[in-house]
Amino acid sequence: MSSAFRSLKVRAIKPTYTTKYSSIYAQNQILGDRSHPLYKKTIRRYEQRDTSGLWWSATTPTFGKKKVVRSWVLRRIRQAFSEALEARGLDKDGKPEAGIGNEAHEQKLLSLYGTLRIGADDRASTVKYEELRKECDELVSAVMNLCSRDKKTVDSSSTIPQYRPREDRPSSSSDAGPQSIVAAMAPSVPREKRKRPKLRDAKPV
Repeated sequence: MSSAFRSLKVRAIKPTYTTKYSSIYAQNQILGDRSHPLYKKTIRRYEQRDTSGLWWSATTPTFGKKKVVRSWVLRRIRQAFSEALEARGLDKDGKPEAGIGNEAHEQKLLSLYGTLRIGADDRASTVKYEELRKECDELVSAVMNLCSRDKKTVDSSSTIPQYRPREDRPSSSSDAGPQSIVAAMAPSVPREKRKRPKLRDAKPV
C-alpha cells in the first residue's frame, strides 16, 4: 500500500489502490473458469470496458454477517463514496462533472484513474454514517493526491491487461494485494531453464 494510504485514519473501510486497471473480485470468479456460462460475456465486457476514470468497487466478508446485512453495508459504503466524489465535483467514475462551473474550473479538476477496492471492516455495520462519509472523503483525497503526483492521463486508447485464468498463471504468484493481481494478469514470460552443473570426475586419493 502506498504511503498516502498508510497515513489514512480509517477504521470502517480497508482500501487498496493501484494505478493499473484490473478486474474486480466478482469478475474474477467468472473469468477464472472458462467453463462458466457467463465467461464469454464477462470477458468481452471486461476487454471492452473504457479505460478512463476510476474503477472502484466495494466488497464485504462473506462470514459473520447475514446476506441482508452485507448488502446493507455495501449500499452504505457505495453511497458514502459516491457522495465524497460528488463533493469534489466528480461523477461516479471519478471524472469531472460537466456543467459544474466555468470551463477554467473544470480543466483544473483532476480525473481519477486506476482500480480502487474498498473492503468493508466489521465496524462498517455499526459506525455512524457521518463517520463513514468522513472516511470516504479522506479516501478520495488520498486517491486524488496519488493521481496528481503521478501526473498521468489515462484515456480510452489505453489497453486493459489480458486476463488469464488461474491455471494459466505462474505458480509463483501470490495474493499479496492489487499489485500481485496485476502481475498475474500480465503476459507471461518464459523462464530460462537452469543449466545443471557438470559433475567432475573424482580424483584418486
